[in-house]
This record gives sequence, structure tokens and C-alpha cells, in this order.
Amino acid sequence: MDEHKIISILTADIKNKKELLGLDESIVKSQLKEYFEKSKKSLSKLAQYQVEKQLKKSSEYEKVLKAIRAKLYESYGMFQIPKNSESIKQEFLRKVNARQVNEDDFRNVLALHLSTKERFEHYSFIYDKILQTTGKPKTILDLGCGLNPLSAHYMGLKKFRYIASDIDKSNLQLIEQFFKLSGIDGKTVLLDLANEADIQKLAFIESDVCFMFKLLEIDKRIAEEIITSVNAKYIVASFSTVNLQGRIMASPEREWFEKLLHRLKYKFTTFKTENEIFYMIRKS
Repeated sequence: MDEHKIISILTADIKNKKELLGLDESIVKSQLKEYFEKSKKSLSKLAQYQVEKQLKKSSEYEKVLKAIRAKLYESYGMFQIPKNSESIKQEFLRKVNARQVNEDDFRNVLALHLSTKERFEHYSFIYDKILQTTGKPKTILDLGCGLNPLSAHYMGLKKFRYIASDIDKSNLQLIEQFFKLSGIDGKTVLLDLANEADIQKLAFIESDVCFMFKLLEIDKRIAEEIITSVNAKYIVASFSTVNLQGRIMASPEREWFEKLLHRLKYKFTTFKTENEIFYMIRKS
């Protein structure tokens, strides 16, 4: 069986998980190609099978399936998706369109992702702190945005452009509709920042402020490349202050990240909320 067929079969199986359903196929295939480039023996083992049923029963197939799902889950599928998520999204958009949306509606839709659910009570404080440093931005770039752009009204800005980027096509479709119905000058961009070619695209997206909320710790190896590639005056990066056991970290500061910023000679300040630490970084 050839590589193209193997990758197609694996992609379908990998996406057969509700946490990964929204992922664009190109992102899954990119991860598989990268995996096989590093492990040519694995591809050779799978290539010996000519029948799909036999391929799927092999231990090597199961090994690849678990490895790619784990990597994608780390960066994307860390959220619990309620069974009624689609109805919550549609009701939210209906109310936005009818100008009937209220605080509870924003709470419900932002609760669909863990990060925005935890951030909800602190949004006004977070944006006040950010704007005190950056001033009123004309353009905001939100990388790995999740559902964060739905919180835009908490910024209290009247005229601004919002560019939202994520690897989840379903998130971006919801955000596009929200922008349109809310009258926000915004657009969405599908970017996989584990992909070198997509990182290089960042230099061509100009912004005043770039949000990187809980983005950089997913892969520390590419954090520097992302930061230096972004074409923004300010970067606001955040990290969780809660450990895997759900306890507040004694030292939530990221020493590795601060050393990186010092080496790049980027000035920064920090502030914290209950669950998150934010680094406000001046690039230019």
C-alpha cells in the first residue's frame, strides 16, 4: 500500500474522535508526514499491507494512531465538548443577530472551551491591564485563538480589526459568523504553528498586538521562532498557573520563557489572574 493511501486511512481514523472532529484534514496529514519522515521504518512496516482491514489490525498502525492523536490532543483536544455545544453556538449566533445577546449567552458559549471558561470572570480585568500598556490597538492578531475572539466586546473598543487564527476550522467558522453579525472588522486564518511554512506566514500579518494565550507551552522548541516571526508591536502571552492536579503552582512564572525574552532583549511585564499568568512583551 502506498504512503498516500496509508495517510488517508489514518487521517480518517484519527479524526474519528469528537475532540478532533473539527481539525482540518491538512493539519492531520501534515503531522503524519512529519512522523513518517522521522520514522521511515514505521512507514515501511505499514506499506507491506495491501488490505485495509489487515493494515488496521497491525500493532504498528495502532502505535502511529495513538502517537498522532496524543500530539494533536495536547495542542487541540484539551477541551471537554458538551453534547449540546452546537445548539449553544447556534442560539448564541441567533441572539447576536437579533441584538438580544446577554451576559449569560456569552458565558455559555465561552464555557465550551476550558481556557475561555476559566477566563470569563476576569476578561474585563485582563483587557484593562493589556490596554493600559498597549494603548488602543488598531489591529489584533489572536494566535491559537480557540473561542477567545467571542470575548472581544469586553475590550470596550469601537474601531479595530481582529484577525483570528486557529487549527480548528469549526471554531473559525463560528468566529467568522460572530464577526459578521456583530459588525466587527475581522477575518480568520487557518494556521498550524507546528508547521514551519505557517510560522513563516506570520511575518506578513501586521498587527499592533498579538495574543498568544496558552499557546507557547505546547511546544517550547518553536516558541522563539513564533515570537520572532510575529509582526507586532506587542505580544501578550499567557500560561496556566494551575498544575495537572488542579492546584495553584507555587511558582507560576516560566523561567525558560523569561530567559528567552532576556536573550532576545524584549522588555516585558507580567500580571496574574486566578488561573493564568500574562506576559506583556514589547517588540518594537
